[in-house]
Amino acid sequence: MGLLVVGSVALDAVETPFGRTDGAIGGSAVFFAAAGSLLQPLPHDGQEREGELQALVRAVGRLERRREQAARIGGAARIGGQVVGDDVALAAGHAVQVEPRERGQRLAGRERAARQRIDGAARPLVGLHVSGGRAIKQWDLDRFAAAGRRLAAEGMTIILTGSAADRPLVDAVRTHLPSAQVVDAAGDLDLLELAALVRELDVLVTGDTGPMHVAAAVGTPIVAIFGPSDPARYAPRGPRDRVVRVELPCSPCNRIRLPPARCTGHTPDCLVLVSVEQVFEATLTVLDATRRAKAGSA
Repeated sequence: MGLLVVGSVALDAVETPFGRTDGAIGGSAVFFAAAGSLLQPLPHDGQEREGELQALVRAVGRLERRREQAARIGGAARIGGQVVGDDVALAAGHAVQVEPRERGQRLAGRERAARQRIDGAARPLVGLHVSGGRAIKQWDLDRFAAAGRRLAAEGMTIILTGSAADRPLVDAVRTHLPSAQVVDAAGDLDLLELAALVRELDVLVTGDTGPMHVAAAVGTPIVAIFGPSDPARYAPRGPRDRVVRVELPCSPCNRIRLPPARCTGHTPDCLVLVSVEQVFEATLTVLDATRRAKAGSA
C-alpha cells in the first residue's frame, strides 16, 4: 500500500505501515510514502488525468475548501463520500493508484536499517533537520548548532538528517557538535528509510519542512521552528508538538515563494528573533511530556 498526502488537509487519523496516528490533524500537511510507487492520479470530480505532482499540490486548495474528511488513509479512504479500496491512497483530494511492492519485506528492511544507524546511541534521540528547504525559511545554522550543543550537554544523542543537497548545511552544524554524541544520517536515506528513522526518534527539531510532515505521519513529537509560514495551515498538531515562533505585525506573511523585498538576501526578522533558548526549552518540554505520558501508561 502506498500513501502520499500533500498539503493542508483535515484528517481524523493517518494509518501507515509504521502505525496509526489518531486525533485531528487538520491544518497540518502530511507527506508520507510507503511501500508503493505513485503512478497517476485517477480522475476525481471530473478532473482530467495529470501525471505531475504539481497537479496534486494545486488540488490542495480545492480539498481544503470542501473540507472533506478522510476517515482512514491506508486500508480504505473516503473521498467525496466514495470509499476506495486498499490499493488506492488519498493525495490532495485525488484517488491515486499505487503499486504494492512486497510491503512486508521492504518495510522490515527499512526499519532494520534505521535501527542499525542508532544502535547503541544513548536516548533521548533528538533529530535535527537543519535545512529549511528555502532561504526564506532557514533558521540560522549557528543557532541550530548551539541548540544541538545544549541538548548534547544534557546527555542526548543528536541525529542529523537531510538530503544529499543538504550536506554543506549539515556539515556546518556537525563540526560544532560533540562527535561522540552525533549520528550523521544525512545524504543517503530514501523516503521510507527516513520515515523509519524518524519513527525511532524521541523528538525532531526542524523548520517547516517535509521531514516535519513525515514525523507527523509516523507519530514522532516535533519542535517546529516557524518564521514566515502560517502555522494555522502548516504546523503539526500532535498533542506533544510545539511550534516555536515570534509574533510580528508582518508574520506570518506566508509569502514563501515570493518573499517581501525587505526579507530577501538575509534571514527574515521572524526567524532572527527565534532564540536558541526558545528551541532548547521547547525540546525539553516535549521530552518531558513524552516521559510523563509513558509513565502514565506504564
